[in-house]
Amino acid sequence: MRFCAVLRNYPKDVPGGAEYQAYLIARELGKRGHEVHYVAHSSIETSTTQDDGITVHRMEGVGGRKVIEQLKQIDPDTCYFRLATDLPLLARAKRQIDSTFVYNISRDIQCEPLFAGGPYRDSKPIARRLVNTGRYAVYRALLRVPDHVFAQNERQQQLLRDNHGIESVLVGNGHAVPEGEIDKESPPIVLWLSNLKSVKNPELFLEVADRCRDLPCQFWMVGRPIDDELHETVRRRAAEQDNLEYHGGCGIVESNEYFAKASIYVHTGDTEGFPNTFIQSWMHRTPVMTLKTDPDAVLQRHEIGARCESLDEMVSQVSQLIAEPGRRKFLGENARQYASEKHGIDAVVDRIESELGSEAR
Repeated sequence: MRFCAVLRNYPKDVPGGAEYQAYLIARELGKRGHEVHYVAHSSIETSTTQDDGITVHRMEGVGGRKVIEQLKQIDPDTCYFRLATDLPLLARAKRQIDSTFVYNISRDIQCEPLFAGGPYRDSKPIARRLVNTGRYAVYRALLRVPDHVFAQNERQQQLLRDNHGIESVLVGNGHAVPEGEIDKESPPIVLWLSNLKSVKNPELFLEVADRCRDLPCQFWMVGRPIDDELHETVRRRAAEQDNLEYHGGCGIVESNEYFAKASIYVHTGDTEGFPNTFIQSWMHRTPVMTLKTDPDAVLQRHEIGARCESLDEMVSQVSQLIAEPGRRKFLGENARQYASEKHGIDAVVDRIESELGSEAR
């Protein structure tokens, strides 16, 4: 199969969850003997290079017509998309290219009713909300265009079925299973790792750290600056608080090193599909504490962390785990076993190959 992922950026240039998943899938397919390409159509340069068995086509902020021309040159059997903003491009390309088109849902919000609005549905002024609602209505309507729709969790499958009459395939997200020993830091590290922007709610982690000043542990924040005001707040609080350290942003490899050192991972972001950071955390025997996101209730069902109903409960859960190293180890071992069985990248690509059938063979 000649496989081509189409996204805005290559993850080694600009980190992103959807981009990283596409890269991992492409790399694994390449290892299995498929010819793999990755078109990054909003790069800061134009080039074609080889990376981990992937032919990477960087295109410097080009329009849809040039992207389609590039796809025609590659002539893929399968075109793979993951970003809602690229659904209009997918629809245009499908009219012009004889290929199988795949769209992989990346957030639950993409599966909601047609006019449910987008990520900033409560923003002001009202004109912005109306434009946002119209834009996301178009994206959701275009979910009928791909030949295959992949979902990250069962909730997305149900939402697609109920709201749009679309049957999808549960493929999920995956990561490579780490090799070697995993050595946790002492005293324990409570980690927050994400981009510093409002939808990730980093200020909630700052409050947890402040309320846990007396615990024998350290709180680490790792995040690429997106919002200048939030960035300055995090830097100031880290300078003022003895138990809080800000480590700046990081790349993919470095993020795994942070998860290997951490004893607890705290997630404060708004509801997502299936965060990559959850899987990275579990792979490194680190249980997850979250406020809003628990896809298909896996944290509770598999005893690999906890979904907290309030900030008070999160402070209590973190305090309890710091006080009980045996409990941390138990949850961490469960997390590693669950992630290895359900979210190893080899299992994800097995499901993709099975669904694509003759194209994959």
